[in-house]
Amino acid sequence: MDAPWSNKETLRTTNKLERLSKEIVDFEKYIAPTQKEQLNRDTLLYSVSQLIESLWPGNVIAPFGSSVTGLQFPSRLIPHAKVPVLMATDDNNVSMDITVQNESPSSDRTVLWIKEYPLLKTLFMVLKQVLSNYRVSSLPTFEPLSAKTAGLASYSLICMIVSYLQLQAPKSHDPSRPEYIAETLLGFLDFYSRFDSSLYAISLIDGGAYLTADYSPIGIDPKEGKLTIIDPDVPGANVARSTLRFDILKLIFARAHSDLRKRLDSSTKGESILSSVLLVKPHYYGEPRSEGTRFKKEEIWIDTGLPSNANEKRSRFRPHAVTHVAAGKRNEERRNASSRDERRYNPYQSRNKSHNNTREDRYEREDRYQRKDSYRRENYHEKESRYQKEYERHARNNHSHLAEHYKKKADRAKRNHF
Repeated sequence: MDAPWSNKETLRTTNKLERLSKEIVDFEKYIAPTQKEQLNRDTLLYSVSQLIESLWPGNVIAPFGSSVTGLQFPSRLIPHAKVPVLMATDDNNVSMDITVQNESPSSDRTVLWIKEYPLLKTLFMVLKQVLSNYRVSSLPTFEPLSAKTAGLASYSLICMIVSYLQLQAPKSHDPSRPEYIAETLLGFLDFYSRFDSSLYAISLIDGGAYLTADYSPIGIDPKEGKLTIIDPDVPGANVARSTLRFDILKLIFARAHSDLRKRLDSSTKGESILSSVLLVKPHYYGEPRSEGTRFKKEEIWIDTGLPSNANEKRSRFRPHAVTHVAAGKRNEERRNASSRDERRYNPYQSRNKSHNNTREDRYEREDRYQRKDSYRRENYHEKESRYQKEYERHARNNHSHLAEHYKKKADRAKRNHF
C-alpha cells in the first residue's frame, strides 16, 4: 500500500482537499514515536546521565532538540551544531548528540510556538518528510534538510512555518474547516517557491514581518541561495546562516506544490493524494511501521537537465540521473587514449591482486583477518548476565519501565543461549 498511514475511510472521502487534510493528520499519528522507540530514548538518556554523573559528579544532563519539542522522527539526520558535538549510536540504534556548555533557546522557543500555533507540529512532521523525499539530479548529494550540505536545519523550517502562519495563512478561513490543513500546506509550498530571499529577511517577533536590508538588524546577503531568518532569541544571529542552496529548495517547494496539484486534479475516490509527495516503504495499513533506523523512505528525483556533479561511484546507484554529458566526456577520453595499456587496470592495486597459496601469502592473509576480527563480541551468556544486572539495579531503584525493558532483553538472551 503506497499510503500505509491512511485507512479506507479517509481515502474514500469525496472532497479531495478534505481527504488530503485527513491524510496529513493520519501521517502525524503514523510517524509518532512508538512505545519501544520512546523506551529506547528514555533508556539512552538514563544511561548517559548515570555515566556522566559517575565520571563528573555535579554536571547536569539536559535533553534538547526533538527530545524536548516532541518533533522526533524514527530515523533522522544529525543537524549541524554551533559547537562541537559527540555523535554516537547505542545498541538499540538510537542516535544522540552530546554538546558541552551549549544553551538551546531554540528548543524552548519551539515548545512555546507549538502551544501558540497548534498546526505547527502537524505541518512540520509532514513537510520534514516531504522535503527529505526529494532529490535533485544535478546535486545528488544535496540533502534538503541537512545544514551540513547547505540545506535547511530543522529549526529553520520551524521558523519558516511560524512566519507563514503569522503573515500568510488566510485569516478569513476558519481553522475548523475540514480543508484548512490542506490549504495551508499548499499555500506554504507555493509561497516559499516564490519567496525572494535576496531582498527580504524573515522576522518572527511582534507578529512577524518581512524586512528589507534597510530595516533588518542583520545583513541580507544578496547572493543566490542565501536565506536570512532573524533569530528571535539571539541578537544579531541568522538562524539559516548554514543554508546556501535556498534556490534548490525553492525548486523542491515548486515541484512538491505541482505534484500535489496534479494529484488533486486527477485523483479518484480511494486514491491517496499525499503519497504524490511523500513516499515510505510500502506495507499494508494496520501493520506497524518499521521502527528506529529500519524505517525507510523512498526518493523522488527532480530532473534538472543539467549534468550531475557527483562522482562516478555515486552515480552507479542512480542510473536514471542525468550524467550522460560527463559520462560522454569520460568515454571520449578513453577512446582517444594513445595506448591500450593506459586503460588497463593497475595490477598492484589490492582489488586486482591475485593471491596464491604460498605459505608466506597464506600467513599474511591469516594475520590480516585476525587483526580485523581482534574485537571479540560477547556471547549470549555474557549478555544475559549483563542484562540481568541492569534489571536488578533498575528494580531496586523503582525504575519499572527500564527494569521491564532489561528483563525482556535478559530473557531473550537466555533463549538464544539455549
